[in-house]
Amino acid sequence: MVGLLFLVILSLGLLASFRTSVLQERMAGSFRSESLAEGAADSALRGGENWLWSFANLNGRLPIPRDDGPEVQEPASIWPPTRVFRQTASLIGGQSYADAAILGDQYGTIATEPRYQIEYMSPAARPSAGGTLLVSHQGATGTGATGTIVYYRITAHGAGGTDQMIRSVESTFTVTR
Repeated sequence: MVGLLFLVILSLGLLASFRTSVLQERMAGSFRSESLAEGAADSALRGGENWLWSFANLNGRLPIPRDDGPEVQEPASIWPPTRVFRQTASLIGGQSYADAAILGDQYGTIATEPRYQIEYMSPAARPSAGGTLLVSHQGATGTGATGTIVYYRITAHGAGGTDQMIRSVESTFTVTR
């Protein structure tokens, strides 16, 4: 009788331990999927910034025309597809970003290619020579040459191991001329 009682107590302890380990395994899987989604979104964001930087350097045309490919769109305030892409964490719209390092098995498999979208915001006139810049690349004020600072907003979405885990990141990119 005492042996059966100890067996029941031991079984209850093992059952509680089993439940805890299953919960921890689910949390670890969710954390992994979240990390993959964050990495995919960051990678797509850097891909968008790289495209913007390369285009500006190679072509020397600023602002980049909004009809010069699917990357550059009108601002979300006036262009509904841009607004939908920014306000919903969907993997529809924008430009897909395929990087072999994030799509392969080296770091884990993501469910869907990450996507990014570049919005042409607006140019801001730089002050005349000897004036003070309100914004510079270092975030400090100082004197600078005359010209234009062109603002772009880049939004990127990335999925984790499933399409249920989506992360979004955003940056503001400036190009001066």
